[in-house]
Amino acid sequence: TPIIWDENKETYRYITPREAANLQSFKKDFIFLDNDSQTYKQLGNAVNVEIVEMLAKKLINFAYDDWNKGVHDEKKD
Repeated sequence: TPIIWDENKETYRYITPREAANLQSFKKDFIFLDNDSQTYKQLGNAVNVEIVEMLAKKLINFAYDDWNKGVHDEKKD
């Protein structure tokens, strides 16, 4: 579990399950039914869907641009 500096208390502390969920872009109203230990484990195994979506769009655009470039290059030959 990551430890962060708490400026208000001037000490280190563990991030809460909610903070970990926020980092993974879970909705604010998402409820974890397990204890904190299981929740941390689930969050550690989770994939940030917003980041994956952004990467997928970029990859699709790169592939599409390369494909279009290849089609245009073939027409010139």
